[in-house]
Amino acid sequence: MLHGLSKSEVQKRQRKYGLNLVEGSHFNLFRKIMSGLWGFSAWVLEFALIVEIILKEYTQVFFILLLLLFAAVNGALQQKRTQQLLAPLKKDLKIHVRVLRDDKWQIISADQLVPGDIISLKQGEILPADVTLISGKIGTDESSITGESAMILHDENSEVLSGVNVIYGAGIARVIRTGNDSRVGKTVNLTKEQKANDGKLQFLLGKIIHYLAIIDTVLVLILFTITIVRHQNIINILPLMALLFIATIPIAMPSSFSIANSVEANVLAKEKVLVNKLESIQNAANIDLLMLDKTGTLTDSTFELTKIHNFSVYEDDDILALAKSATNKISPSNLEKVFQRMKIRRNNLKILNFNPFDINKKYSNSNVIFNGKRLDVKLGSPINLMSSSDWFKYVKKLNNKVVAMTINGKLAAIFEMTDHLRLDTRQTICELQKRAIKPMIITGDNFIAAQRIVQKLKIKGKVVEVSELSTIQNIKEVSAICEVLPEDKLMILKLLKNKGYVVGMVGDGMNDAPALKAADVGIATSNAVDLAKQSAGIIMQKEGIGSITDILDSGHRVYQRMMTWTITKLSRTAQLAILLTLGYWIANFIPINLNAIVLVAILNDLVTMVLGTDNTNISYNPERWNMQKLIKISLIFTIGWVLSGMLLFIGLFKLNIMPPKIGTIMFLFLIFSAMLTILMTRTRKAFEKGKPSKMVLAVIIINCIFVSVLSIFGKVVYPISWKWVLIIFIGTLGLAVIIDAIKVKYYNNIDD
Repeated sequence: MLHGLSKSEVQKRQRKYGLNLVEGSHFNLFRKIMSGLWGFSAWVLEFALIVEIILKEYTQVFFILLLLLFAAVNGALQQKRTQQLLAPLKKDLKIHVRVLRDDKWQIISADQLVPGDIISLKQGEILPADVTLISGKIGTDESSITGESAMILHDENSEVLSGVNVIYGAGIARVIRTGNDSRVGKTVNLTKEQKANDGKLQFLLGKIIHYLAIIDTVLVLILFTITIVRHQNIINILPLMALLFIATIPIAMPSSFSIANSVEANVLAKEKVLVNKLESIQNAANIDLLMLDKTGTLTDSTFELTKIHNFSVYEDDDILALAKSATNKISPSNLEKVFQRMKIRRNNLKILNFNPFDINKKYSNSNVIFNGKRLDVKLGSPINLMSSSDWFKYVKKLNNKVVAMTINGKLAAIFEMTDHLRLDTRQTICELQKRAIKPMIITGDNFIAAQRIVQKLKIKGKVVEVSELSTIQNIKEVSAICEVLPEDKLMILKLLKNKGYVVGMVGDGMNDAPALKAADVGIATSNAVDLAKQSAGIIMQKEGIGSITDILDSGHRVYQRMMTWTITKLSRTAQLAILLTLGYWIANFIPINLNAIVLVAILNDLVTMVLGTDNTNISYNPERWNMQKLIKISLIFTIGWVLSGMLLFIGLFKLNIMPPKIGTIMFLFLIFSAMLTILMTRTRKAFEKGKPSKMVLAVIIINCIFVSVLSIFGKVVYPISWKWVLIIFIGTLGLAVIIDAIKVKYYNNIDD
C-alpha cells in the first residue's frame, strides 16, 4: 500500500535538495558579440577594413570598425533582451504532476517534487524528474536524449530519465533524482540549444538581400570596367566597391525582427498568451487555413452520457459498473470521468487487472470477476472494438460522440456522449471567417456528429471523411474532416501545406503534438497536455480559443512593421548604390566620402531598429508576399529619389561646386530622403496622416538634427552653411510630397 511522503518529510527534503529546477546556460554576451563578427555581412565589412588599412585611410578604418562593432554588439544586445523577455514568460508555462502525499493524490507544480515522491504517469506527459517505475508499463519517446525516435518500453523497476515524453501506457513511479542531480541537470551545460527556425518573412527578406547583392555585383563590374577604360588604378576604386556591398548589408535586420517580435510577445503575455517560438508571431499574419481539433479545443471537454445502447444480457447499471472498472482511477480522461462520476457500486465485482488507455489500440481494458464469472472488459473507440458491419449498423447514423464497450470480445454496449461548445467558440469562428481564414474542424466523430457541429458554428463548406480528403480539388469547400484517427492529423496538415496553404493548428491532446510542431503556427489551448504545449509555438492561458484573434493581430503588426523595413531597405539601397556608381561615372570622383556613407548606414539602421515599436493599421486578411507588387512600390521611391539625387548632383557639379562640399550636400540629401521614406512607406495614406510611434518619430528628428549639426560644424564631412542645410531639407521635403502622392495613387489603383 503506497502512502507517499508526509508534509514534514517533503519540507525536509526540499531544504536538502532544493527545488526541482535545472539552471539553464547563461547568456555569454562576449561570445555572442564575437559570433557577430563571423558571417557574410561581417566578412564584407572586414574586407573593406583591410582595404582601408592597406590604403592607410585610418579615419575610414575607424568608421568601418565602428559599423562592424555596431552590428555585432547591437545584435548581441538584442538577443540578450529577447532572452530576458521570454525567460519570465516561459516560467509561467509550468509542468504539473499528480503526486501522492499524506495518502492523498494531489496536483502540484513539478518544481516542488523531491526525491522519494510517488507520482502518476500517463500518455502525453513529460517526465519532470528521474524516476523508477513502481507499477504499470509505459512507452517513452527518448529522442530528446538519444536522438532515436523509436518508442522505448519500460516495465516495473525500470529507471526512466527526466525530459522524455510518455507516449504509451500509464504507471506509478518513485522520484529518485531532481533538479541538477537529474539526467537533464547533469547534461544541460553539454548541450546546445536548437537554433530557432526563421519565420517566412525572414526567409523571403533574405532572398531580397541576395538579389540586392547581385545588383551590387553588376554595379561593381561597371565600376571595374570604367576604371580599366580610364586607365586608373584599381586600388583607388576598391573602397567604393566595398561601399556598395556595405550599403546592402542588412545590419539592422536581425535586431529589427527581434525587437518587433519581442514587443508583440510582451503584448501577448499581457493577454495571457505565452510565446514559445518568436517566429510564430509573424507567421500568424500569413495563416489562411486554421485546423481546429474539436474535443477539448472547440468544446469544454465536459461530457455527459445521453444514451446507452445495451446489447448484452446485463442491466444498464451493471454495464455502467463494468465500464467504470475499465477506467483510470488515478489519471482519468475526460470521457472516463463520465463513468467515474456515477455512484454505482457492485459488491460482486472484483477488478483483477487494469490496463490504461492505449493510444495505439484505442481502448483501455480490465479483467474482472463479476457474479462469479471472469470477464475481459474493453472500453474505447468503436472503430477498433467493433466489426465494420456493427459500426455501420449502430454508429454511422448517431449524431453524438460514441464510446464502445466489449465483454469477452463481443459488443456489449454503445455509450452516446455529448459535449458543449466553449462560450467563445462561435464568436471566434465567425471572426476567423470575416478575416478570410478558413476554419477546418478535425474530429474523430462520425459524419453526422461532425455535420451537427459545423451547422452550429455556421461554417461554410461540406464535411468529408478523412479517406476522401485526397480526392478533394478545392480544399476551401471543406468545413470539417471526420473519422480522423490521431495519426491522420499530421498527414492532413502536410497535405494542406503541400497545396500551398499557410496552416495554423489549434489543439490540446498528445495526438495533436506532431501537427502542432509541424504547423506554420502551432497553438496549444490552456488545457493542453504538456507534450502539446511543448510542441506548440504559442500557448493560450485563457480558457477557450478567443485569444486566437489577439495572436493574429500581433502577427499583422509585426508583418506591417517589417514591410516598412523591406520597402525602405530596397529603395534606400538601390538609391545609394546607383547614385554612387553614376556619380563616379559622370564626375570621376566618389560623390560621398566613405566616412559619411558608413554614418548613413548606421543612422538609417537606428531608425529601422525602432520600427518594431511603430504604430500600425492592422489588416484583417491573410498577408500575401507579392514580390512584384513589392518591387513596384519600391521602384516608386527608388526612381523618385535617384532622379532627384542625380539632378541635384549634376546641378552642383555644373555649378563648379568643389567635390567635398558636394559630398556633404549629397550626404544630407541621403539622410533626409531616407528618414522621409520611412514615414512614407509605413502607411498607404499620405505620410502626414499616418502617426508614427513616439520612438520612431524621435529617432528620425534626432537623426536629422544630428547630421545638420555635423554638416554645419564640419565633423566627419566638409562644412557647409546652415542655409544649405535648410535648402536641402526643404527641397527634399517637397520632393517627398510629390513621391508620396504617386505612392497614394498607386495604392488606390491596386485597391480598386
